[in-house]
Amino acid sequence: IPLRLVGSEMCIRDRFTPDLDCPTCREPFGEGKSLLAFAVAEEVQHECRHQGCTKTTPVDQIVQHEKECKWRLVLCPGSGFNCTAMIPFCKVEDHVQSCPDCDWPPTEHPVDGEEEDFVIVESIFFVDGEDGRNTTEIIQFEGKLFFCRKFRNNGTFTVDVVMKGSLEECEEFLIEAAVLDPNSDSYDDKKASFQPRPLKEDNKPGFCLTVPQELMSGVCKYNAELAEYDIKVLVKVIKLG
Repeated sequence: IPLRLVGSEMCIRDRFTPDLDCPTCREPFGEGKSLLAFAVAEEVQHECRHQGCTKTTPVDQIVQHEKECKWRLVLCPGSGFNCTAMIPFCKVEDHVQSCPDCDWPPTEHPVDGEEEDFVIVESIFFVDGEDGRNTTEIIQFEGKLFFCRKFRNNGTFTVDVVMKGSLEECEEFLIEAAVLDPNSDSYDDKKASFQPRPLKEDNKPGFCLTVPQELMSGVCKYNAELAEYDIKVLVKVIKLG
């Protein structure tokens, strides 16, 4: 009796009788399934769907592998003003070195315990009040790359930090972000603590620093010569555990 693949299951069917009766005992097959066929199907190696990856895994592991595959496609972590490329996760560092929406090389984050263990990120917005995005500044810390995305949209100033790593790796770090007062170097309540989000197929911010436009007037330094607002953002990366 032949084996036939139906969907993801292999079943025994009589190819000669339209009523699907057993050709030997003439009893109907019903919904019975071949345990041997199932065992064979589970041992079949499945190829990863991501271009560039040559790994094969059993059927019960392929979904998890493709989710974590280094060849999975992610959206460029830049501002998105000029570049919206989908790139393999393992090629992100190569891409951002020449991406017009990213600042390269990365800034080295001071190690924990140093007197100034933070990075000052400068942002510039035009006075016309239109929405805008600045180039993404990159921070390197503990062997990881962190992408600091800054933009103003619908009256809200946002600082979003993305990390080149898995969700589990992101949970090992904490970001402290704040908008500095140019007159006093204080940041009062315009600050937030959150975990970086992993690179993924979109750049939708998760938990991050968001400040309404009406609260930004006291922390924006106007540059009359360039007719621009200068904003300084403090970003601190903390290794947990």
